[in-house]
Amino acid sequence: MIELAIDVGSGVTKLCSADRKTHFPSLSGQGPERGFDLEESKSKNTTVSFRVRRPTDIAGGKNRNEEVFFAVGEAAPNLVSPEKLAQTRSDDWYASDEYLALMFAAVAEGVAPQYRGKIRLCTGLPQALYGEHRDALTKRLIGTHCFKVNDIPYKITIRREDLFVMPQVMGLFLSRLAENRSLQKDRVAVLDVGTYTSDWTIVENLATVQWASGGMAVGVSNVVEDISKYLENVYRAQCSYVAVSNAIRYGEILIKERRVDLRDHIRQSVHDIAGPLVDAVYKQWRGAPDAHVIVGGGGARLFGPTVRTLIPHTTVIQDAEPIYSVVEGYYSYLTAVRRKPKAA
Repeated sequence: MIELAIDVGSGVTKLCSADRKTHFPSLSGQGPERGFDLEESKSKNTTVSFRVRRPTDIAGGKNRNEEVFFAVGEAAPNLVSPEKLAQTRSDDWYASDEYLALMFAAVAEGVAPQYRGKIRLCTGLPQALYGEHRDALTKRLIGTHCFKVNDIPYKITIRREDLFVMPQVMGLFLSRLAENRSLQKDRVAVLDVGTYTSDWTIVENLATVQWASGGMAVGVSNVVEDISKYLENVYRAQCSYVAVSNAIRYGEILIKERRVDLRDHIRQSVHDIAGPLVDAVYKQWRGAPDAHVIVGGGGARLFGPTVRTLIPHTTVIQDAEPIYSVVEGYYSYLTAVRRKPKAA
């Protein structure tokens, strides 16, 4: 049976399997069946289709199934107008068809073309949404799903015993636990800084401490937006999200053949934006004086120094690919709870 760890985040969808890791933007919207590309061999366009229950137009008629096409990932901005893209930061978007399209696209990345069979799946929800939406997401994912990705058909079955839904921040903790088993005996405070949101929790004896858990709509995107405004106001430069993200990563950007040093402004931006998040975490954790404190996720490098201003014993995860920390934790959980084969 194939085991997949998938995190459909508000900014990026990530996949981890036994032999593959990949990610793509969490952009999804109902669109045309297929697009057109002058260099189709290099195209990254991805379309996902599956049957959706739609009300009939005939008064008093029954609902009918119809095949609906979605554009996801890098294809979405080219095939779907901005107002039709899923609002991934809404609390109920996990119940949307656009969410399923991203999930199915990730599944297709982890299985063979035209795969038909069972999968074991570990996925997650933001900490703030986990309690309210876990059961609904679980119910929606269990069962047999038929879908197509780029016209290639798939049929997967997810049984209740093969599905694990957890808070996303727990994936970060589990990725650390896989490297340091002694953490299972310790009190560990974990902060996961994502693209649009950040989650935090304290784990003790492998269980979440509920009063010390929470989330906030603060993440890397806030810093990107602030630096974008700065470049536009000061240099009259309109830069893409990707260009500004790279500028933040390297601390500089090239504008009209002029290299602009952004390090000071980035530090100030992060300090201002991370301040409310760090204050909230510090108060809820009461400083976490008796816990290991770990900051991870895609925004760990940016937000880590600010966290240390209040919690000096913070450890910032410096994974080579921090974007995969959460799904690597999901996958390590799948392998840890893998059922032993029955005796012959």
